[in-house]
Amino acid sequence: MGTVAETGVLVQENCRAVPIKEQTVISYILDAARDGCEMNWNRFFEETGLTPEIASQIRLAIAKVGSRERLKPIKEELPENITYEMIKIFFAADDLGVLEKTFGNAPTDGSPAQTAESAKPCSHGSEALEKGDPGDPVIISGACDSSAATKRSQTDGTLLSADEPVKKLQKIEEQGTEPTTANVATEDAILELAASRNGVSLEDAVKHFSGSKRESVVEMLESLRCSFAVYMKNGCYLVL
Repeated sequence: MGTVAETGVLVQENCRAVPIKEQTVISYILDAARDGCEMNWNRFFEETGLTPEIASQIRLAIAKVGSRERLKPIKEELPENITYEMIKIFFAADDLGVLEKTFGNAPTDGSPAQTAESAKPCSHGSEALEKGDPGDPVIISGACDSSAATKRSQTDGTLLSADEPVKKLQKIEEQGTEPTTANVATEDAILELAASRNGVSLEDAVKHFSGSKRESVVEMLESLRCSFAVYMKNGCYLVL
């Protein structure tokens, strides 16, 4: 047996503080949120770097992969700056229903809660209002992925200008032949479908608009979400 002094030194060495990893802290916070603890999601998203733009990119990646269970393929669809922790935070926040509540009211005027890059206006035809009197804030209709600046035509694969409303896209048969019976997705058509069914899932929308590619339907749904024309609840898109 050692002396008290020797034992004290040994205890101090064994109990020396070890830095805790950021991923561990995030995991603890998400577990607490799932258990019903209240938390400031706006600050949590700000501290972890999850912006509306990144959330939209993650949602698109999930739609392309087709499953939330395949984490690695989802990560491979995303830019390198989007981490696994951000994806896990997205999953938890989406399951708890706080994404729409938080980002639906998120400021888009370049405040600390949102980076300048994530404050780019949506490309479905809406434009940011210019400053009026000095001191008036610039109001931007909605933030979304900058990749939506150009949209691909569902019929011939040509790129369209960002100023052309997607709802004007129509499948037109060449040389005056009769149009096919397959439904083609437009923003107006998607809104009508969601309103008539009191909400529509992504898979049902893709199946209904069989004349359009899955990626096109996903982009239009995200564009409508950016403009707050629809919102997601329990896996369905509902009209506001």
